[in-house]
Amino acid sequence: MIAFGTAIGDPRAYRRHAEPGIAAVAEPQSPVITFMDAGGPGRTLNLILDEARRIADLEALVLVEDHTEITDPAFCARVRELVADPQLAIAGCIGGSNFRGIAWWTGTVRGTPVRQRHHDAGGGERLAFDWGPPPGPPGEVEAVDGLLLVLSPWAVEHLRFDESLPSRYGVAIDLCRRARAAGRTVFAARLDVLTHRPLEPLQPEDQPEWVQAHIAAADRREDAGDPDSAAWKERARHAEARREASRLHYYSTDLRYDAQRLRMLRRVQWLPLGRLHSLARRARDAARDL
Repeated sequence: MIAFGTAIGDPRAYRRHAEPGIAAVAEPQSPVITFMDAGGPGRTLNLILDEARRIADLEALVLVEDHTEITDPAFCARVRELVADPQLAIAGCIGGSNFRGIAWWTGTVRGTPVRQRHHDAGGGERLAFDWGPPPGPPGEVEAVDGLLLVLSPWAVEHLRFDESLPSRYGVAIDLCRRARAAGRTVFAARLDVLTHRPLEPLQPEDQPEWVQAHIAAADRREDAGDPDSAAWKERARHAEARREASRLHYYSTDLRYDAQRLRMLRRVQWLPLGRLHSLARRARDAARDL
């Protein structure tokens, strides 16, 4: 059977998004395993894996973030196709290769275009992660984004999230690298989901945490070298991480402005013609008085 699990960080988001999506695609016998924060993201996710490991006829475990809504009516069939490959460890919707740190969108991106629904400036829907290149066709990648993870029975049995990582950022990427180090594959697949997030993917107060997670991931990926080179590499990684965090922030600012402009255009379209003329006349008079 296919089991589902969520490490709930936002109970309201889980009830509104992840839970209905799971209910729409789960089979009658599918277990749903949930845990609130149990001492860090890695620890909470590992508790879900421990529970899934006890399922005798487990075919796959699907880890769903609380802001992710599964929308694919053929989801379970697609999951079974994926785990039929004995080499597969982890699959997700979208991911990348040839990147540094945790910014997978800076590399070669593959997978399914992910839709994002937001409530900024009147609300709307757009493609998520479109600050990076559009995804290529589904295929093998180094890591997938953690908004949805499909774990094979082998992965549930042999892999665990690193509980020493203090941040929620990067735990999925670290797990993918553990799978690849064991000789298994990670795959960005055709799995349709809807993520419910604000336009700004990274709040200013979250940037220091993201930067540290990015640096930690870069340190794990490659040897820091001799002690004399450690200082400049640390500065370079800080700069690289801050650049990516700032890139996300400034991109989201443009998105908010675009959403506000669209909202104003929608309001203007419904104004009577006489009202539009009056507003234009007032604008002309104000400009003449300057």
